[in-house]
Amino acid sequence: MEIRRVKSHDLPKIKELSDHIFGKDYLMFDVLNEYLTKPLKRCYCLFQKNQLIGFCTVETIDGGCISSYFLQQTKFFSHYFNHSTIAVIQQLVITPSQQGNGYANQLLKQVLTDINEIDYYLCVCWDKLAPNPMKKLLINNQFESLKFISNYWFNESMHKKYHCATCGAPPCRCNAEVYLLKKAH
Repeated sequence: MEIRRVKSHDLPKIKELSDHIFGKDYLMFDVLNEYLTKPLKRCYCLFQKNQLIGFCTVETIDGGCISSYFLQQTKFFSHYFNHSTIAVIQQLVITPSQQGNGYANQLLKQVLTDINEIDYYLCVCWDKLAPNPMKKLLINNQFESLKFISNYWFNESMHKKYHCATCGAPPCRCNAEVYLLKKAH
């Protein structure tokens, strides 16, 4: 197993895996290219026998930019993060055939180790399954539930026109639960 930062030749496989897990065109190549060019955006790839089996995207932001993630909840989140630096874990994906083998935990631990000049880690967790393995992973790594948000991707899906893997054509009506981990200094 190998975990490393994304390279340009990884992008088609990341797009393919994203389309399968999140829905067609949830991640577009223009967005994926930002993980190659923007220093505050990182994508970690997980390989087994030279095959991509997972990835994790992360963006480091300052607390004043939190509204870009929570347009309907700006006041609530600004209270927590106004003068903070936050690593927002945007996606963490493992190929379905490889889930349950501890790979997501290894990928998350790599992110938590590498990105350490921050105050908080934040993850918006797709509330789609019961039991939800992502929630379990976050809780096992000391993340705490901060807020539940109904229809979290509604506006974004309408704007970007992606097809949710659960809802199909826009609008996406999936809910999200926001998890938080305070960085120990």
